[in-house]
Amino acid sequence: MNILSIDTSGKISAAILSTMADDGKIKTLSKKIINHVATQSQTILPAIDDCLSKSKDKNYDALALCTGPGSFTGLRVGAATIKGFAFAGNLKIVPISSLEALALNIAKKDVGKNDKNFFKKNQKWANIIIPMIDARASRVYFSIFDNNLNRYMQDDHIEIDSLLDTIKIQFKSFKYKTNFIFVGDGATVYKKTIKNSLKALKNTKITFGNPKENSSIIESIATLAFKNFEKDAVYSENLKLNYLQASQAERNLKK
Repeated sequence: MNILSIDTSGKISAAILSTMADDGKIKTLSKKIINHVATQSQTILPAIDDCLSKSKDKNYDALALCTGPGSFTGLRVGAATIKGFAFAGNLKIVPISSLEALALNIAKKDVGKNDKNFFKKNQKWANIIIPMIDARASRVYFSIFDNNLNRYMQDDHIEIDSLLDTIKIQFKSFKYKTNFIFVGDGATVYKKTIKNSLKALKNTKITFGNPKENSSIIESIATLAFKNFEKDAVYSENLKLNYLQASQAERNLKK
């Protein structure tokens, strides 16, 4: 099976065509990433066209879309685009969380095993992955995962100081040595705040994703598309975007 995945949730327009080999490994057939995008509506179709034109096998059996959280305009552009492809081919779409994709940038790549006993194993450090997207006005979109991509919190949005206070309370008496790994553009924006706020936690490391891990999630979207296809794939009329909060324009109207 081949899956065409796209991402317009941030400052990147990206498309990737992937296939699952007989041994279960996911192989990238082709991809196109356009960085520092101001208007996804002008770049996502060229990105898809370039992606497909570079692949010998141009067929795809399903689609995947990063459904947020992220840029309101970007998410809507992505949804309109992927729905057009889905309607034309009567194909299902796999919705992918941008935060889960960011977490996978850090987590073990073998996500097929859902190891709920992660913290019970004898290991020196327990990794806690906190993907974080800047939502502006001192707020972030975030979630919490372990290194096997087990989810410990649903996608949410919160003020950065409130999130850090919650982490300090929840992990103050945590019995495992913990390596907090912050990833995403929110981690970059608030890096100094995070380090200063959590430096008093005992038996704790604070680390951050590298520039690539903080920005490009298209390969992780493709991996999750295959992992989640059976349980999450929907037809276009049932596709929902994960805004998490009203847009700035909608909030202004309520004032």
